[in-house]
Amino acid sequence: MRRVAAESAETRRVLAAVDRLEGERAVLLVEGVEVPWPRGALPAGVREGHILAVDLRIDREATARQRGRIRDLLDRLTKGGQAPEERG
Repeated sequence: MRRVAAESAETRRVLAAVDRLEGERAVLLVEGVEVPWPRGALPAGVREGHILAVDLRIDREATARQRGRIRDLLDRLTKGGQAPEERG
């Protein structure tokens, strides 16, 4: 599918074709690439052949939280501490 003009510099809209529905998953075609997707995460009434518009944007708050978690983990690992998963 081709990219559609974005509404802002930080948002991109792509089109995803619903190629097929297989049990609890759907297979979307996004710019020629098959993407498995949970069927329950699609809008109600979606059928094979429907075209979905997907807006992609950077979530700056979630990115900052993730970077903080990674920084904390690296600090623990480089200072000899245990990663949270390794604690009993």
